Amino acid sequence: EDVCAHCKMAISEKEFAAEFVNQEGDAFKFDDIGCMLDYLKTKPNIKAAAYFFMDYETKQWVKSTDAKFVKSNEITAPMGGGMIAFHDQTKAEAAAAKYKGKKLNFEELTRQ
Repeated sequence: EDVCAHCKMAISEKEFAAEFVNQEGDAFKFDDIGCMLDYLKTKPNIKAAAYFFMDYETKQWVKSTDAKFVKSNEITAPMGGGMIAFHDQTKAEAAAAKYKGKKLNFEELTRQ
């Protein structure tokens, strides 16, 4: 079982998971998209080669450049991050409407 690199909790709800791979090829896994964002804020010198997010519905990894994110206070993520990711634009729009949230791309997400 994988453990979150930030909060050290077991990653048990895969649909909220995120990870990045650094330039040396080491993978850093997170139980919540918010945990990854918090971790990156505390370590501004990290040079990531790629970021990946679990698609909320298909539970398949999606590269950051292909991911659409939904952020809402109504999303109950493991550490309260309130964010989920999708590969499909239509599914992200439907989730944004369902959870009364905001749809973001990766660049917008990392500026939060």
